[in-house]
Amino acid sequence: MVEPPRPSNRDELRELSGWPIRGEIDALDRSFRVFTGNRDELFRLLAESNEPARAFQLWALTNKDGFERFLDEADRLIHNFLSAAMTLRDHTRITAPRLLPADDADDLAERYAARIEKDFARSPLVRFVQKLRNFTLHYRLPVATGSLSAGFPEMRMETRVVLHASDLLKWSDWGPLARGYIESAGDDIPVGEAFGEYAAVAVAFHEWFRDALWTRHRTKLTELEDAEAKVREFQRRAWGEPISGPR
Repeated sequence: MVEPPRPSNRDELRELSGWPIRGEIDALDRSFRVFTGNRDELFRLLAESNEPARAFQLWALTNKDGFERFLDEADRLIHNFLSAAMTLRDHTRITAPRLLPADDADDLAERYAARIEKDFARSPLVRFVQKLRNFTLHYRLPVATGSLSAGFPEMRMETRVVLHASDLLKWSDWGPLARGYIESAGDDIPVGEAFGEYAAVAVAFHEWFRDALWTRHRTKLTELEDAEAKVREFQRRAWGEPISGPR
């Protein structure tokens, strides 16, 4: 039996049906990394503000300018988190119809729709975070302030960055679920807690969605990976081992 021709370069790999599929998955992964990178940067700032030495410094009466710079940085990172969250959401929305349409071979499209409804569409917290992005982009930056709680005699200080419901509710376009979340949260909405819960939902969904895409297209993606391995072996035999760059 004659073996089919083996791809020997990238141009031939591009002709395989798995190439554009993996390209879309890779693009979605890039949006996911942007989201998690912004999440990590925001949470790192919030965690650092609770280190004892840093907390005492932030709340010192002589450090008004330093505290304002801290809140400015919190504003920047809140803005970036919200933008990245919506980027990931929108890229997922355009990828699903192309790579996960309804198919009699499995129920992945139906499971995708059910998860979107349960995890996102019907969640007051998720609707709040997603609407907060529109508030930030089309109305103005939300007013973020610091909240301090201190424990004695341990001299423990805890700094929280909070949004104020009374300020947010001046905007009229929240929708019923997001507005209900704000009204039930009390006047102080801790950024770390709300965004952390949203991030957990988004990360879990992305991991499921990526696995679903690989399950649906496993044959084509495996064919592509096998072909790439053959190309690497062909190049190794033709040109030798690649030279490693400086570490």
